[in-house]
Amino acid sequence: MSHTVRPAVSINGEFITHGEVECLRAAVTSFHSEMSDDEALGADEHGRLMTKAYRLAMERVLSLMGAI
Repeated sequence: MSHTVRPAVSINGEFITHGEVECLRAAVTSFHSEMSDDEALGADEHGRLMTKAYRLAMERVLSLMGAI
């Protein structure tokens, strides 16, 4: 029998429900998809760097949540 561990997420020390975790996962997944364009936050160097930084942060979050 396989056992899947659900991610535990707390905000300001308060743990959110499984439904709220799934809502957060869906929002991060959607934003990650929006950031697939290297110029999503602008065509200048700052915009490209911010897009990359957001993508990396979201990939870590999604990985910790077991979503990727």
